[in-house]
Amino acid sequence: MLHDVVIIGTGPAGESAAMNASKHGKSTVVIEQHSLVGGACAHKGTIPSKALRENVRQAMRYSSNPLFQKIGTHQSLSFQKLLQAADNIIREQVTTRTHNYVKNN
Repeated sequence: MLHDVVIIGTGPAGESAAMNASKHGKSTVVIEQHSLVGGACAHKGTIPSKALRENVRQAMRYSSNPLFQKIGTHQSLSFQKLLQAADNIIREQVTTRTHNYVKNN
């Protein structure tokens, strides 16, 4: 099968190029080394690191909030739980991006 456009990678640039080509009526195919869309940005770089950082920041804000200290709702949070929360965000990103590809053919 022939395509008008072949895009390598489904990171932000690849996704943008694919959506733009599709919206202009071009037959488009994307090639991704990962089994899921999103590229390194979603799986190894920006999103995992920012998700983890934000989860740590929220935990620190919670633990230093005087209101929660007064009512005694302190709970411990393991690094594993922080990683799981970041993984949930990555899954949401992959789901959203996959939906965008399906919606735009």
